Amino acid sequence: MKRIAHMKISRNKETHRNREQRGQSLVEFSLVLVFLIVVLIGVIDFARFFFTYGTIANAAREGARYGIIYPANVHAGHSADPDNITYRTRESLALLGNAMETPYIQILFPDGCQYVGCRVNVKVTAFFKTWTPLIPRFPVVGEAIMYIE
Repeated sequence: MKRIAHMKISRNKETHRNREQRGQSLVEFSLVLVFLIVVLIGVIDFARFFFTYGTIANAAREGARYGIIYPANVHAGHSADPDNITYRTRESLALLGNAMETPYIQILFPDGCQYVGCRVNVKVTAFFKTWTPLIPRFPVVGEAIMYIE
């Protein structure tokens, strides 16, 4: 009889220890899970930033490439003419969708001329919005300089 009572007491102690162990495991898991989610969102943000930077740099190159072929077509003014440097640059940025704020496109002729041998400079600046908490938006700049053909 004593043996049976002793077994019941030891089982109750083991059950209590198992409950404590499960509670501790749950707390540890929740702490590690928060850290892993933040790291995962950071990795995703880095991939989004890399894609955004590549797209902005390609848009600047596309605008500069169009500018060296047609240097007089800087922008359309009030008309809806799509054959200009600004439009071509904006069209190349369409891949980004709502991933960034409205880009600022700056078109310069650093040599002060628009004929063969002069340079065209297209600079695209946009602000990148991260998903990671505590990281503010920051500017992403793409620039291309080419010689007029």
